[in-house]
Amino acid sequence: MSTLHTNDAPATVSRLFDLGIEPFFVASALIGILAQRLVQRNCVFCAVPRPPGTEALKKIGGLERLPPDGKWLAGRGCEKCMHSGFKGRLAIHELLQVDDELRALITARVPEHELRTAARAAGMRTLLEDAVAKGAQGLTTLEAILQVVSPDDATVPEASVAAARASGHVLPPREKELTRDISSTVGGAGVTITKQGGEKQCVLIVEDNRTITSVIRYFLELEGFETLLAEDGLVGLKIAQRESPSAIVTDVNMPGMDGIAMVKALRADPLTRDIPILMLTSEESVDSETRALSAGADDYILKPVEPRRLAARVKALLARSKARQPVGAQ
Repeated sequence: MSTLHTNDAPATVSRLFDLGIEPFFVASALIGILAQRLVQRNCVFCAVPRPPGTEALKKIGGLERLPPDGKWLAGRGCEKCMHSGFKGRLAIHELLQVDDELRALITARVPEHELRTAARAAGMRTLLEDAVAKGAQGLTTLEAILQVVSPDDATVPEASVAAARASGHVLPPREKELTRDISSTVGGAGVTITKQGGEKQCVLIVEDNRTITSVIRYFLELEGFETLLAEDGLVGLKIAQRESPSAIVTDVNMPGMDGIAMVKALRADPLTRDIPILMLTSEESVDSETRALSAGADDYILKPVEPRRLAARVKALLARSKARQPVGAQ
């Protein structure tokens, strides 16, 4: 957990970039961003029904921005609240949950307004929207809300949000052009695998940790590879049999079929037995390395993975594999 001073949750991503953090690190590390502010709370001893004023309504875009069944109150002022009409503070929040689509946008370093539109299309409620919802419960006034939240804070035209939702949401233009969906529900896993189009060499990444997958994928694609993704060994095996990748990078410990079992199955199948395999593991022991190599892995690397080293090892594996092929097969 950490704290940054920004206007809203999506602006936090830009602030992290300004601090010199690479987009792929931000995308892989972020789980969520919570923005919060405090507004004055109505005094419960003297609050009476009172609708928002005309000027406040104009600032937020009209009456249609308010819940239709709102119960708006305001304090008249009493001894309990020192005749201010307010007593205490109320927290308002904006929670941006980082899903795979938002990770793709962050990696592509899209502008803040695109992140905001994507987050809202995915269900994020802005600071203003959360404050208005609480005001409609009689907890504060619209005038008090506008003292701490600008009408423009995290506000995106509803047409933009509706368009994003209708389109199934938002991948950066490059991703949308290059990505084709080859969904798989092997073994009931419901895993979605994406493949980049083109004639590049393809690497299958079999790893159940999405953060590690994101970093590996980023660096492999930076080196010019296509990528296939699977979250367990059984799905990885089926994808390898169907897609015949140029190489496979796999974890050892995974749900369903683990990496050792998957490698043995790949080596037993004539269609996949010659695919170069790089094994990842956090187990730093001779026994673990021996098991991986005995199962048929061509190389073995310890976690935490240094991405550039891993990309170099994959390239070396492919070079050795090509050198072993008969001249007519190259």
